[in-house]
Amino acid sequence: MNSILQVLGMAGETTDRRYWVVIFLAVVDFCCVLQAVERFDKRDFLAASCWLSAGVAFSLIGYNWPAIKKRFQGHRRQPGQTNEEKINQGDHLLSYAGTESEGWFGMPSGMMYMHLVKFTNSKSSLPLTANNVKARVTYTHDDHRNFFVVSEALWRDRTPQGGNVFPLQMFIKPSALGRLVLLVEKQGTTDKYVLLSNGTVAGLSSGHWNLKVTVTSDNSATLEGVGGFTIHPDMENTLKFDEPLLTFGSMLPKSNSAR
Repeated sequence: MNSILQVLGMAGETTDRRYWVVIFLAVVDFCCVLQAVERFDKRDFLAASCWLSAGVAFSLIGYNWPAIKKRFQGHRRQPGQTNEEKINQGDHLLSYAGTESEGWFGMPSGMMYMHLVKFTNSKSSLPLTANNVKARVTYTHDDHRNFFVVSEALWRDRTPQGGNVFPLQMFIKPSALGRLVLLVEKQGTTDKYVLLSNGTVAGLSSGHWNLKVTVTSDNSATLEGVGGFTIHPDMENTLKFDEPLLTFGSMLPKSNSAR
């Protein structure tokens, strides 16, 4: 029968799961044929016809098993794709969730009050942790002479024991927030600073600064936002965020880190 012939043609594929399915169908097919022959010998033509029909059916199933399996798997996946398939389509686990300010935190350059940008992992239809989330922040003054590029900006996170840590990357769980350090103020001064990757700071002059924030992840589409803020030349060096501070668009993943 056809399924037996197919097994012989697949003799070199012993590691393929399909081989064992087809060998099983071939055995059943062969047993049906033996039963049909036995019933014919006993002149039980009705039973013989039933057994022969069953053998033909199993033979056809065995011969067409690869196509049947592929079609079955296609129907099974259609209602809900796998998480990996959705990610490959550039799905966004992360989204911009505004800003907040808090302090004081001990850093190598002293006690710092921090202005943070929040990102949330709120994709309820795709409950996955956003892995290896990193950010690159570019600060450019309107005079186009002063600028800073922080290729790996620091995040503000907490340990399970409640301590504060400032990693270069985050793993943001579903329904959780990641807080990116945007600006800091040193205790005892009114100056505003950029917090660099090593925890030290660089001072910002008064005037308007343009921002570009790029957030990448191993398993989420890249977010890119632009915006700005103004440091007024008064006694307090008053900080005023643009309205809105950042506007985010999206683009398909290009790499695991910003270029």
